[in-house]
Amino acid sequence: MDGELEEGEGAAAGAFGADARGNAAKRPGPGTRREAIAGILNAARRPGREPARELAGRDAAASMSKVLRRVVRSMASSVRDGFAAIKGRREELCYYSPFTVVGTGLLGFVTRSRSMHGMDGGRNDPGFVGAVAGLFGQPWLESVPCSETLRLWLGRLPTWALRRALCAVVRALIRSKTLAPFLFCGMLVVAVDGTKRENCRRGTTSNGKSWRNVLVASVVTPWGEFAVAAEPVDMWDGEAEKADCERNAAVRLCWRVKREFPHMGILLLADGLYACRGMFALCDRLGWEWAFTFKEGSASGIYADAMDDMALRPRNAAPYVPDDPFAHRRAAHPEARGAVAWATDVDWLGRKVTVVRCEEKEPQPYKGAFVTSLRLDAAMACMNARRACAIATVGRRRWHIESQNHDEKHNGYGLGHNFCDDDTASKNIFMLMEIAHLATTLFAKGQLPRLASECRHMTVVKAMDTIRSYLHANGLPPADEGLSDFRFFSTA
Repeated sequence: MDGELEEGEGAAAGAFGADARGNAAKRPGPGTRREAIAGILNAARRPGREPARELAGRDAAASMSKVLRRVVRSMASSVRDGFAAIKGRREELCYYSPFTVVGTGLLGFVTRSRSMHGMDGGRNDPGFVGAVAGLFGQPWLESVPCSETLRLWLGRLPTWALRRALCAVVRALIRSKTLAPFLFCGMLVVAVDGTKRENCRRGTTSNGKSWRNVLVASVVTPWGEFAVAAEPVDMWDGEAEKADCERNAAVRLCWRVKREFPHMGILLLADGLYACRGMFALCDRLGWEWAFTFKEGSASGIYADAMDDMALRPRNAAPYVPDDPFAHRRAAHPEARGAVAWATDVDWLGRKVTVVRCEEKEPQPYKGAFVTSLRLDAAMACMNARRACAIATVGRRRWHIESQNHDEKHNGYGLGHNFCDDDTASKNIFMLMEIAHLATTLFAKGQLPRLASECRHMTVVKAMDTIRSYLHANGLPPADEGLSDFRFFSTA
């Protein structure tokens, strides 16, 4: 019959819910199911991909301490001169050295404490006290200055001291050739932009506003940006009875940068507000080149003339290939991302300028123009195409200073937060913030990529949290540990 088995045939093991002996089949247990699922997942995992590792707090803290030692060594002379200029200062009444007072605030910004109360939290942990004592030369310390001590001393410290200290750190980077691969035609690229420094706790400032503004000049490179000078914009002119403006602050700021770097060639980047005859004349007096964002609304007639000139000369156009200074990453035949066009000898109220228009399709659509003092030779079309692409690339890097302001506002530095009511202390606190941002940028772009090469999605904020936790728990690693050189990685 159909339901009966022929002689020699047997039911398969487990068929009809029974094994060959007729016993009921058992369902696999939880452990067996877990092993089976783990085997499937391991088989589906990409071959050669190792599990992510955590960033070693000791290695990160050791490398960060080497960066801080370099920064402190560069700014030592300016800080010493600033504290020596304080009238009526009695060193025998102060338990802390000037470097310990300034360094505690600097370390608080490096570890992104966000506020004065954040700096006070855990400040007397043995590990953190040992880190401050080791970095700033007071090994006998049993505590570190509180935020009130920091505020009182910074309120008496002349504002020029930390401004010169910041310039001294940048000057050390230039002399050590750290920035040499990122110069544009031998010039240091400096971008200028204004931002809100902080709110005012006691109502208003002298100009009737409830906040203080600041104009920042930052060195921009393909791998990052950091401030080189700053100028407050909230000054009040009592005779004219009017508030300060960004252009007037820019004049003071540019002359200050010129005094600190008298022999350095500089390419100035700024937004469309600075595309005017006054800024052109100022750059001529300083011996600088410039490239400003050019919008139709800033000078509509000149903008229309430049666009018409580009339309009449189709040879003054080429594919847009971003100029990448990282030669080891540059492809033999880089792909074009859009188109670039230029117009030479455009008349701007008696001055001949160059206008470069850039249209980029990927990775993000972009369309804009730049007016610059950099010249293009009408007889050398091939060289002009490459130079126009370079001008468009460096002009677009002006946005890096916007990224810097965003980072300082939202990633733990506390830009915009009211640290104190004293105006002098507030300015010095802001300069400490900029020095800390410079040190963090050097660490994040020069050493963190190698330290976190086996970590996935390691952000700078997470790395700073790791360093802060290690310092409070274990103190400072030995000086001979950590990475000592900088190898920068482009994020552009």
